[in-house]
Amino acid sequence: MATPTAEQIVPPDAPAVDGLRFRHYAGDQDIPGLVHLWNAAYRADDVELVWTEESMRVVLAHPTNHDPARDMIVAESGDRIVGIGTAHWFIRSGEYQAEIDGAVHPEFRHRGIGCAILRWSERHAREVATENGADPRWLSTWKNDSQLGDIAMLQQEGYSAVRYFFEMERDLAVPIPAARLPKGLVITPVRDQDERRVFDAENEAFRDHWGHREFVDADFERQVAAPEHDTSLWQVAWDGDQVVGAVTVWIYPEENQTLGVNRAWLERVSVRRRWRRRGVARALIAAAMRATRERGLSTAALGVDTQNPTGALGLYEGLGFTVHKRGSAWQKAFELGAR
Repeated sequence: MATPTAEQIVPPDAPAVDGLRFRHYAGDQDIPGLVHLWNAAYRADDVELVWTEESMRVVLAHPTNHDPARDMIVAESGDRIVGIGTAHWFIRSGEYQAEIDGAVHPEFRHRGIGCAILRWSERHAREVATENGADPRWLSTWKNDSQLGDIAMLQQEGYSAVRYFFEMERDLAVPIPAARLPKGLVITPVRDQDERRVFDAENEAFRDHWGHREFVDADFERQVAAPEHDTSLWQVAWDGDQVVGAVTVWIYPEENQTLGVNRAWLERVSVRRRWRRRGVARALIAAAMRATRERGLSTAALGVDTQNPTGALGLYEGLGFTVHKRGSAWQKAFELGAR
């Protein structure tokens, strides 16, 4: 519900829907409504992601290049949050990008609310770029292929798909192939004092990837504060005191319960350039799958850029992963003088 601390917004594209109003984010009191909105939108679009109030609170408390009170638009009807739009900015591969995202509750779709939110987010991103003295290149967003309404709207508004991604899964009941690290390398449990070193090594490894942005302190703080944070299943390879590569394993209990799955995510599979092409990633992934199976998980999942320059897609396929979901990165030229 709107409060004196939540400044009202009047988008010029706002549709004539009785009782609909727009405002800025009002703080923690909005979190339950936002969680309900996002989860309802994801269920309607067959997106396998589930927010909890705790996880959203952590994300909003540790934002990267984003001020929730300024850079979010909330649509509400009565005391219900029915739409959301967000804007972030990043330097990716040397180019300034404004990244926008949003959702509309399924009961309020096809009324122009999503388009009004998208256009406000674009205008706001241009204002922020001007304040930052930035030389903008792209407005960008990411969508699952199942988000058909969002994709149709993006196409209507001039966005194009520029990169394609898979979410892949593997049944852990299928035998896991033997895979050993090269001689001289070892996998050891992650100690608290090592986590930042692992984080920095991942940042270095991903600099070769499309769309990379530098990880910052807020990203690390958000990682450590996440309610699902548990390094006990992480697999990190070392060469003496040097981090060689890592697979960070994350389990999301609420997501598993809601979706009726028993899944672990193998996130940020990375190997630093000096140690590539020696079987390190294969050994780390195999070790992560064995560890998650021993913990009682039945499925391993990961995401991949289909054009990954290090051959990740072929590696995952060779380890038995198959495509479960597809998604795309979308971009539109960032013009400061546009509407």
